[in-house]
Amino acid sequence: MDEQQLLQQIASLAGAINTYKNQQGLADPPESQDAKWKARKFPRAASRNQSLVVNPSTKANRPLDSSAPYSIPSTHHDLKNNDDSTSDTSQYVSKKDRHMQLIRKNIFELDLQARQASLEAQREKIQKERKSRIKNYLQNNLQSGTKQLLTIDERSYLADVSSTNVLEYVDENPSPPKHFYWNNKAYLQTKKNLFKEVGNSPSSVYCRYYNSSGYCANGSSCMFVHDPSRRMICPKFLNEKCTKGEKCSLSHDLDTKRIPACYYFLQGKCNNVNCRYVHVHYSETAPICFEFAKYSYCELGTSCKEKHVLQCSEFAMNGSCANPQCRLYHGALEKNGNRKSAEERKDTETLATNSTGVDSKSAGVSQSVDDNIDFISL
Repeated sequence: MDEQQLLQQIASLAGAINTYKNQQGLADPPESQDAKWKARKFPRAASRNQSLVVNPSTKANRPLDSSAPYSIPSTHHDLKNNDDSTSDTSQYVSKKDRHMQLIRKNIFELDLQARQASLEAQREKIQKERKSRIKNYLQNNLQSGTKQLLTIDERSYLADVSSTNVLEYVDENPSPPKHFYWNNKAYLQTKKNLFKEVGNSPSSVYCRYYNSSGYCANGSSCMFVHDPSRRMICPKFLNEKCTKGEKCSLSHDLDTKRIPACYYFLQGKCNNVNCRYVHVHYSETAPICFEFAKYSYCELGTSCKEKHVLQCSEFAMNGSCANPQCRLYHGALEKNGNRKSAEERKDTETLATNSTGVDSKSAGVSQSVDDNIDFISL
């Protein structure tokens, strides 16, 4: 029901009430009314009941008695006039601020324009102050000769002349990026306007604990990026043994960017029609992909010319690994046996199933945080 119909009903109801009151007042003889007040000391007081008056200018319908309320016009002509007066309601708009408000449309538009102009002026003022502050800050730091100004992706950074491990964001744009890759180095925002070098790979900015297990103890306070699309592929899912389904913390998406190559296919021995590992041919001299081996993810996917296997690339190239905490597959045990025990090596070999040619019976791997973290080098 719109406002026009509501006003019409109110007017009709008020007219009926007033008509009924007037008829009741005329039904009694005047003598009886005066007789009721003969015993009173003071004359009868005027009625103070309030009535809804839609058209007070119509005085012809009002009774001579001042105590009688205004009558509501009910003719077709008067209702037509009421329709014309209520047609102006379309010129109002509702606004909800601290409470609901009804404002004229033209006033609301003027107020909105003034508010937008004020916000724009305030924004320009803040931007101007930021430019002036950055200009003075750069002048004071560059004059000393120990700082240098770098431009990366059309943004300005301040760094030491001797080292670029830490960069300070000094651009006029108040919104710095979360991370970026420059000069074969990955930088991650650690504090406001401060970026720290975290590795030599673009994948260095992503949390490897979260990627390898789908869980990070630091949660939202972790300085590294938690990207669900970079979670490791579930090893049990690749071997059709995962029973957790959607509750599994690891990925069940068959994305070639994170699925290792099938070792048996490379040897020409894969007879599994439903094999979920990647079937791709590599050159005999192709090295192990460092990105995939360390981060279990490679942006190139099947177009990468290097082998996507979960094996330590350093050990494969040099026959040794300088990282005592490395949990990637290293092939045969080292002679000194100081790096890992035979039991730990067996667990690592189990995690490299089908990507390194280890016995397929050990493909089912526990999905605890400690087990799944063996997929990458920590």
